[in-house]
Amino acid sequence: MRRAALPAVLALALAPLTAGLASAAETRLVFDCKAASPGGDVLSKFEHTVDGSAPATVAPGGDLTATLVAASSTTDPDSVQQISNLVFRVPLPANSSYVSHSLSGGSGLGDTPPSTSIGPDGLLLTVPGPIAGGASFTLPTFSVVLRAGDGGTVETRFGGSSHTDPSLTFDVVAKTPDGGSLPLSNSCFLDPNPVLTTTQITS
Repeated sequence: MRRAALPAVLALALAPLTAGLASAAETRLVFDCKAASPGGDVLSKFEHTVDGSAPATVAPGGDLTATLVAASSTTDPDSVQQISNLVFRVPLPANSSYVSHSLSGGSGLGDTPPSTSIGPDGLLLTVPGPIAGGASFTLPTFSVVLRAGDGGTVETRFGGSSHTDPSLTFDVVAKTPDGGSLPLSNSCFLDPNPVLTTTQITS
């Protein structure tokens, strides 16, 4: 495995342009990524900011809404031709059950609209793209309505714990020094994986 000049494409592909929405729940995320290339595994890290909001408390059996707002980003025009097929994984929190979810807003995300789905591993947010190198974009605001259980806390965070159990996957077509291109499929996880929202279940 290596950290060479090429991994800068991954670090810059999703680099934040702004700090996002200022609030006490603003959270800095560090994604640890790996992509296979003909020269060996390409390792990189990039940072992003998410603003999470949810009620501080909820009654047992009551509904709560957790909302995640991502900072705007840009792709690097010097090393990226395009990025595509971003998939974020958000597990359903303990001490709660799923009611509904929604997307709103977002810009610069390519020709195909983002979509969400729910499965055994939780919620998936998919952004097909493509997003060209040098383009600015903002991921849609993601909201999930949950029904509280009998007690405890309801915490939202991204899924994933390793490159084989990722929080995020995405594809990059990187520009190479000789003027060519190199497709890279990336698997990323959060290290650390912070809590984004916390709601206490209380009578």
